[in-house]
Order: sequence, then structure tokens, then C-alpha cells
Amino acid sequence: GQSISTGRWASLWGWAAAGLILLPLALVPFAWGINAAVTLLGAAALLLWSGVAFLAQASWVPVAGPLVALLACGGYLVWARRYPPASKVSRPRDTNLTDARRLAARGQLEEAWTLYHRMRVDQMMLNELYELACALQTQGAEAMATDVFHRIASVDASFRDVTSRLVKPMQDDARKTGDDEERLRHLGRYQLLEEIGRGAMGVVYLGKDPKINRIVAIKAIDMAAEFEAEYIDEARNRFVREAETAGRLNHPNIVTIFDVGEEKNYAYIAMEFLKGQRLDDFAEPDNLLPVPLVLELLARTADALHYAHSHDVVHRDIKPANIMYDSASETLKITDFGIARLMDVNRTQTGIVLGTPSFMSPEQLEGENVNGHTDLFALGVSLFQLLTGHLPFRGASMTQLMFVIANEPHVPVTSIRDDLPSCLDRLIDKALAKDPASRYESGAQMALALREAVAEVS
Repeated sequence: GQSISTGRWASLWGWAAAGLILLPLALVPFAWGINAAVTLLGAAALLLWSGVAFLAQASWVPVAGPLVALLACGGYLVWARRYPPASKVSRPRDTNLTDARRLAARGQLEEAWTLYHRMRVDQMMLNELYELACALQTQGAEAMATDVFHRIASVDASFRDVTSRLVKPMQDDARKTGDDEERLRHLGRYQLLEEIGRGAMGVVYLGKDPKINRIVAIKAIDMAAEFEAEYIDEARNRFVREAETAGRLNHPNIVTIFDVGEEKNYAYIAMEFLKGQRLDDFAEPDNLLPVPLVLELLARTADALHYAHSHDVVHRDIKPANIMYDSASETLKITDFGIARLMDVNRTQTGIVLGTPSFMSPEQLEGENVNGHTDLFALGVSLFQLLTGHLPFRGASMTQLMFVIANEPHVPVTSIRDDLPSCLDRLIDKALAKDPASRYESGAQMALALREAVAEVS
């Protein structure tokens, strides 16, 4: 004589319960095991709810349809998570390689390199990559061609003429025809492949580390030519000490130093080989970079200096020539940490002072102890030059230049370029303050000011 109630609403409650269980499984990408557990527990809960309602409240909730739907949809989601559809799985390397070769054959070289760039390069691919790089060079895509040659060299530095293609042709024929027999061939375990640059101190070579087949840059300093005999030991010790200190720095915007050593009276540093250009290539009035880019690049430099200063390392010779920028990969690196310190030792070349005079702070010119504020002053000079193509302080002689830096104000950048906002005048005024205490407190603070200026420029 007991009556059982049911109806349309009871049926709707069953479907609603199944939907509430499936909803989070469909919206949230749980692992397939969690999906399976939730589906089975949900089905059990649905049956339990129906049984309790029947026994305790004499109410029949039809759950056969919702239960079948829950198990079917939940099972599908488990299968989809466990075995993702082929369209969501990265295609095999052979398929990408075939597509890259097809694009190269059609002359779509940049698109082909985009595919090659995603693959792991091995010895079997070097020939076709070399041909691709040569074709890119022919089309005038020098930056992309250099990138390809660099990838080849990372696998096999001795492959064909890839090392010579990584550097610009030498402009001075005398260097090619000079005493080639006396040219350095090795320093330590490193093979010297080609000279790629000369600085105020030392020569930079493209080198190869045969132990791990890695392309490196080798900065070599002829100690006998640079220093008087009684100062060589001091210079050698300072060189090793400063290079080891710089080698402990690990920052994405500071060049990585791999090794330091001495052989044949040459002190040398092995460091990562950098692509790109020095920023002094963009320090001429008719070849300036866009202002927002200049501000962002020097903000990165300030971040790197903040990191170095926090590790008690002062660069002492910050200038555009010691900052490398690769527009293809948008990477920036500060070079020559610790090298400027060597120039404090009495050298055979008279009249040379520590650092580059036009970028030196007043306290540095006076021979006082330098700290991070000195690097930030030099960064301010670099900012002025990269924005205008001119130096803020100039003099007809070293004595006059020193007087100007120590006593006279610089001209506002807005008086040279009227398209610059006044905030840059304030920024540079603070960076170039004569009193170190009036400058930015840290590289991080200067980086923040540079990035805030980007918003006003853009």
C-alpha cells in the first residue's frame, strides 16, 4: 500500500546531476587517471543517490539515461586525455624535415629556416644547411645566414669554410699578407681560426675548443708588448684574478667566460662567441637606433650592472663598444668585464689611462676608488651618445676633457633632438651628476627609470 512518486522533475534532476559531474572534466584538462576516477565515482554517487531517494523518501529518480551518458562521455574524455588526437601531437622530425626541404627547393628560404631552426641539427643535415645559408647570403639575408652558419659550427666547427663565413672579411690586406708564419695557431687547448677584432688591449680570435667542439671567442693579450718587464708579473696576476672574478658572473646580459690561461707570454680569456654588432655601430647621427629600443637595451645593461655590482664587480669601462646586440635573436651582452682593470698597471704605451676617457666619471679621472656609480655614469654617457650621435663631454686635449667632465654641465639631449621628451633630460642629468651620491642608487633603479621613459616615448 506504499505509493512511489516520480515525474518530469525527477528525471531532470538526474540529468542535472550527471551534467554537474561532467562539466569540470570537460573544462579542466585533468590527467586521464583523474578523469577516470571522477567518472566512476560520479556514476557510483548517482546510483547511491537514486537508491537513497527510493528507500528513504519513496521517490523514484530515473538515472539509467544519465548514467549511460555519464559513463560514455566520461570514458571519451579519459580516452582523449590518455591518447591525444594526432593533430595535437608535434609532427615527427621527418615530416618537418621534408617540409623544410620542399620550402628550400621552392626558394622560400626564410620559411625553410624557420622549420630547420626547430629541429635538432645533426651531422647528416650540415650539407643542406650550408647550402641554405649560402643561398640566404646571396639573397642579402646576412643575419639569418649567420644564424645558420652558427648552428652548423655548433655541431662541427671545422665543416667546410663555416668559421670564415662567421666573421666579416678582413679590410686590411696587410693583416692577411703580414707575418703569417708567426701568427698564433693555438693558445692552451684552443685552436685559433681567425682574427676577428682588435681593441685598445689585445686581439680577439675566433677559436675552437676541440674537446667539446665548441666555437669560442679568444681575447689574447701580449703581456711583453703591453707591459714593461717589471710589471708583467703584477699584470699577469691581476689578469687572472679579474678574469676569474668576472667568470663567476652568471647573467643573460653578461658574456659567459669559459676559461682563462697563459701561454707563450700571452694571457687569454676564452668566452662565448657572440653574434651581432657592437652598439657603437649605432652611435653616429645618421645611424641611430629607434629611441624605445635604445632605452630598452640600456635598461637591460643597467640590470646586468646591478647584478655585477651586487657581486662586488665593477666594469670600469662601460661604453657602446663593449655592449653587443644581436637584432635577430634580440640578445644583448656586456663584454670585457675585468679587462679595464689591467690598464691600471704601468704600461709601455704612455698616456693611456684606465678606461675610456670620454666615458669616465669625475672620480675615476681623479684616481679615486670607483664603485657601481662609476659604471652608471658611463651608462649615462652611452645613453646620450646612442640618442644623439654625440658625446656629452668633449675637449681638444686630455687635460681639457678632464676639466669639462669634472666641472662643466652637458647640453640637454632635447636641444640636439627636439623629438625627444623632457623626461630624458632629467634621466641623463641624474646619471651624469658630478657627485656620485646624486646619481641613481643602483642599476636596478636606473633600469626602472629607463623603462618608464619608454612609455613617454612610445
